[in-house]
Formats: sequence, C-alpha cells, structure tokens
Amino acid sequence: MNVIIPLGIFSLLAWLFGRSKKDPKGEVIPGMPTVSRSKQLPPASEAASRNTVQSRPVTPIETPPHPQSSAARIKSPLPGVTDSQWQGLVLALADTDNPADIDAYGRIGPWRLHSNQLEPLGLTKNSRQIKVAGKSQWTSDWISPMTKARFATDRQAQYDALVKLMRDIIDPTVKIDPTKPTATIEGKKLSRSGMLSLILRAGPKGAIEWLQSPQQRKDFAYTTKIWRRANGIF
Repeated sequence: MNVIIPLGIFSLLAWLFGRSKKDPKGEVIPGMPTVSRSKQLPPASEAASRNTVQSRPVTPIETPPHPQSSAARIKSPLPGVTDSQWQGLVLALADTDNPADIDAYGRIGPWRLHSNQLEPLGLTKNSRQIKVAGKSQWTSDWISPMTKARFATDRQAQYDALVKLMRDIIDPTVKIDPTKPTATIEGKKLSRSGMLSLILRAGPKGAIEWLQSPQQRKDFAYTTKIWRRANGIF
C-alpha cells in the first residue's frame, strides 16, 4: 500500500507510531504503511465544510499507546479495516505536523478539524459561520473543560475526535452504489476510504455535490487533493 503524505510531518509520524527519532532518509518504518511523500504541502485554500454532520451516539475509543511506547501502533476503530489500512488513512488525511496550526478557514491541527464537526462529539455548541478576512469559517462555543486553546495544543484530543467522527458519525453513512456514474471518479473506483475523506472535508451534502460535479472538484481543490491521497487505501 502506497500512501501519499506531505513532507514535514515527522513529529506526527513519531507520535503515531512511537518512534523517538525522525526518518529524514525516507526509510521504511516498521509497523507502518509504505509511504510516498509528496514534494510540497497542499495549499490550505478551500472554503469551510458546507454543512454540519448529524449527531450520532458516541462510544469510548481505544486510546493509542503513549508515544514513548517501544511498539506503539494506532489501532483501527472501523469494522473490516485493518490497522495498516487505518494508519494509511490517518496519514493521508494529515496536512500539517503542528497540532496548534489553524489555517485561514479556522481548521485545526493535522486533520484540519472544524469546530462545528466537534459539536456532535460534545466538545462545542452553537456552531455558526462567520467571515474572517473575507473567508468563511466555522466558529463555535466550546464546552468546558475543553477550550479552543486546549484543543489546539492537544494532539491526543484531536486524534480522539478524528476517530469518533470516522467511527460513529461518518463511516455508518457511507454507501457506494457501483452502478452509478459517481462510483468512478477520474478513472478510479470510488472506495470507502475515499468516501470517508470526502465527508470529513466537505460534509455529507458537499460530498454528493463534489461527486456529481467536475466543476466542484476543480473549485474545491483541497478536498480533491485529500481524496486522491485517501481513495483506494481500503
């Protein structure tokens, strides 16, 4: 399995897989997917997700081993998805090494999570869109004890949120009809991991619009780039 991820996320790799050293030579890290690194980071230049996800019951997750563990491996929370496949998706979705990085659209951390996506997880409430420097972004009221500042510096909390979103809210909605024209995009069969990436980035309604419209795929280039990385992993 080849997973395309951006350069410069070595500390994220170390955190996810329990390595204490960087891997500047591009050597294969035992216990993780084979990685083909892209030459540059993708631009964070896309409008905010176009609709909120609906709340579903959220159950506790298995926390990844501490990064100092000698054999830390993140475990797949999705039925029918192997640990290696899940690891590949987590890397494909990562856009930065810095959990405190907030892009121009208000998206937080490696997996560019919007505050509105955290509402069904019980971390935020009263989500609404605002304009900041001419760009649309989500803002929300944070529910104590979580705060935006705390979330933006807590990579574990961000990973937990990603797992809960994928397992409890997004994955149960994924259905692919192989008889429809949208089952093939850019000559490639639409896969479960591709759909997960689409819904994470665009929301359910936005994902449908993206699938149906070549123009949408051009206009929302960041979503398209993430889909290209994630599609076909499983």
